[in-house]
Amino acid sequence: MTLPNLKNLPPHVVKRLAYGVITVVAAAAALTLLSARERAVARAQDAAIQTAWQMATPLTGPALTRDALFARFGIKQGSANADMSWQVASLAELRASLLAFDLAQVRLTQVKITRSGAGFVVSAERAP
Repeated sequence: MTLPNLKNLPPHVVKRLAYGVITVVAAAAALTLLSARERAVARAQDAAIQTAWQMATPLTGPALTRDALFARFGIKQGSANADMSWQVASLAELRASLLAFDLAQVRLTQVKITRSGAGFVVSAERAP
């Protein structure tokens, strides 16, 4: 297959072909730049989160017993002693409950947080 001779085409067809090629190249460049920007933003967020975790000061506060923690947040234990579940009304209460586990020195191996209306349902598994 041979390419047609562009000299034999009318000028308006050559202009349309040129505009089409420019449009395709511009769209490809825009998509490439958007993808690169998204990757850079994700890397920056990951680095900021990692830095924040590394620089976080250890929690200090009054000693908290496991029973007091369970009573405060209404935590229910499942049939297996390691399974726990509770509900919180806000993000601040969710954060407070998870920080309270650190203060009570209760280690969690897995936490599952599910949005339920305006609040959250939390299921957790305690480390042995």
